Amino acid sequence: MLFGNYPISLPLQAAAHSFFCLQPLLFLVVLPILIGEFIIGRSSQSDAITAYKVLAPGTHWNLLGKMGVFGAILVLAFYGVVGGWILGYLVKAISGSVSHGNQAQLSLQFDLVTANTAIAIAGTGIFLLLNVLIVTQGVRAGIERTSKVILPALFILFIILIIRSLTLPNALDGLHYFLRPDFSKIDSKTIIIILGQAFFSLSVGISVMVTYGSYLNRKTSIPGASASVAILSIIISLFVGLAIFPAVFSFGIVPNMGPGILFVILPSIFNQLPFGTFFFIVFLILFFFAALSSSFSLLETATAPFMKRLGGRKLAPWIMGSFIFLLTIPAALSFGILASCHHFWHDDIYCF
Repeated sequence: MLFGNYPISLPLQAAAHSFFCLQPLLFLVVLPILIGEFIIGRSSQSDAITAYKVLAPGTHWNLLGKMGVFGAILVLAFYGVVGGWILGYLVKAISGSVSHGNQAQLSLQFDLVTANTAIAIAGTGIFLLLNVLIVTQGVRAGIERTSKVILPALFILFIILIIRSLTLPNALDGLHYFLRPDFSKIDSKTIIIILGQAFFSLSVGISVMVTYGSYLNRKTSIPGASASVAILSIIISLFVGLAIFPAVFSFGIVPNMGPGILFVILPSIFNQLPFGTFFFIVFLILFFFAALSSSFSLLETATAPFMKRLGGRKLAPWIMGSFIFLLTIPAALSFGILASCHHFWHDDIYCF
């Protein structure tokens, strides 16, 4: 989940403080839980629900696994909508219809894309379809092979963004905002948001790591692997902050948006680069597949407990994917034809 959530997950005002607060929260709160989930998965060699039945038979601990799987399904229902947005922007960028104007024009474009029913439904459907195709191939053949190509390429592109962002006018103001936190502005709500981000970025609490723990080699050091994941999460947070905050202050963008980070701020940076449209298209492609690397972990977690009942790996992901697609429809339309209705998921998507 590391790459596919941070740039669209936090309001910038919270993100400015999160780099410093995230580190102790990761290592003091989330890391021990991550280690525990890995241990449960590897010890049981089972899916998230069966794992607790194997390790604690005759108890109600399996309810924890059921809640985790249910949570993974709901998160993927929200996440699929964001994946559809990315795909919609990618199509617009390739067709040359992405705006190159100021923040107001880019924000309006974002609103139009998210309110477009065709983009919302078709984009989400294609995103989930790709998830299903990858999960049917298994963890090693589908998931690991895809991630090994996508994530290094996205790292390289982020380095290019950081270099360009740091050379913009007033970039130092953005660095000061990001690297000199104002602890007086960190309240209980900010801590909860940051803690939620820490749980989400490491996929803790929704049984993902229990599922992947069941695939871990017996020789793998669980504390070492867990610490590596946490450290990588911090590095990614630093990379994203260095790419975004100098640009925010250079372009005079109001730092109060969540998904707009990806769809408003980053296009502004690419507009300042030679061959900016080309690089923006490449970035969207990589980021789309990075989002896939996050989402197919959720689909694997949601599908694994039902493999035997739903026809094995070749059929079960199709059934679960179709069910999740039905769940995404109200969320996908809540920015368009259902915008006049207030839904709890509307705010939850922005919490991504």
